[in-house]
Amino acid sequence: EHYKRNETGLSVTASSLFTGGRFAIDPELRGAEFERIIQNLDVHFWKAFWNITEIEVLSSLANMASTTVRVSRLLSLPPEAFEMPLTSDPKLTVTISPPLAHTGPGPVLARLISYDLREGQDSKALNSLVKSEGPRLELRPRPQQAPRSRALVIHIHGGGFVAQTSKSHEPYLKTWAQELGVPIISIDYSLAPEAPFPRALEECFFAYCWAVKHCDLLGSTGERICLAGDSAGGNLCITVSLRAAAYGVRVPDGIMAAYPVTTLQPSVSPSRLLSLMDPLLPLSVLSKCVSAYSGTETEDHSDSDQKALG
Repeated sequence: EHYKRNETGLSVTASSLFTGGRFAIDPELRGAEFERIIQNLDVHFWKAFWNITEIEVLSSLANMASTTVRVSRLLSLPPEAFEMPLTSDPKLTVTISPPLAHTGPGPVLARLISYDLREGQDSKALNSLVKSEGPRLELRPRPQQAPRSRALVIHIHGGGFVAQTSKSHEPYLKTWAQELGVPIISIDYSLAPEAPFPRALEECFFAYCWAVKHCDLLGSTGERICLAGDSAGGNLCITVSLRAAAYGVRVPDGIMAAYPVTTLQPSVSPSRLLSLMDPLLPLSVLSKCVSAYSGTETEDHSDSDQKALG
């Protein structure tokens, strides 16, 4: 109930811990209150709730406990059209335009993560794309560059299309980079409801094509390219691959889509029935996320929050 009374995520978390004791000792009261809140709070609440992991203190603690990597850089891909060869005839090309939907052309952010510093990752061309995230303390001497990896993982994060960035997913991506021995680029697409469909798809497809074309800058030869994503990110992995096939450009060699969003029609499905009993991601929340992504969310969220807060 402190969502609208506090502006910072940290204060929301702290106040909830100190004032929620009565719900911890009374399961019936807790269940009734939980149902009342989730039925009324709109997608802006869930966006704020899921973005708690983006708080600087929490993300710093998570990074301290995660695998140490040589490369973790946020890149800003310029909104400039480029040509991609067709798989049917590499002599022919197709133009890949920058994202345009809703807000017009703009850069796409993506985070490059690599356990080793590889050839191309410290080039002038790549350094010119690095977006500053504040000063970083370098404790180790600059290592020798490892050869380019034969593979590249292009990651698209989840979050119901409305929340999170690559920053939230960085801890496990660092572990992937170490265990797989390949560079990973994670796309920070624009989020709904401010940027509904098809903005996220356009940005992810643009970033995918850019990564395929410039894989040498990312420390890979591009012999094998895999798309990976969870939930909403899994949906975008699949739709990016479909768009690549439609354009006639290279499709990924593999897709790892973890619990992806694939059925948006109002039809009965096993997963939808299970969501009726899911305390963490109930059907009402899923519906709000889909409405935000599809651009059909019209309710004033301030009114919705007031109803939820009683």
